[in-house]
Amino acid sequence: MAEKKEVEQLVAAFVACRDSLNGHRKEFKKVEAEHKEDMESLASALMDHANELGVDSFKTPSGTAFKKEGFRIVVREWDAALDYIIEHDLKHLLNKSVSKTAAKEFMDENKNQLPPGLKFEGMVEIQVRRK
Repeated sequence: MAEKKEVEQLVAAFVACRDSLNGHRKEFKKVEAEHKEDMESLASALMDHANELGVDSFKTPSGTAFKKEGFRIVVREWDAALDYIIEHDLKHLLNKSVSKTAAKEFMDENKNQLPPGLKFEGMVEIQVRRK
């Protein structure tokens, strides 16, 4: 009976720890969102000042603000992009990962076989549900 009591206490402690973590996570995400919004407004104001003054940076006792060019690539039409990549042997443009869900569906439909080069690694972990 003592063993059952210990397991019960471990599950209760796990649930309490997870609940506490989730509460802190929600609280942090709210604070983080507020700070990011404030930082975006401040960055926008700094950009306006830099553009008005025709400068690329500001050096102050609190720190240095400077313009930095960046970019991102957005896929607008996946099929067209993939066809072009394959046709012109541009595989280096792709990330080296596959969809876990799609790969599992492939296995389910093909007698647990995967395409060459892929490996299935199963795992077992403890999950705890609230009563």
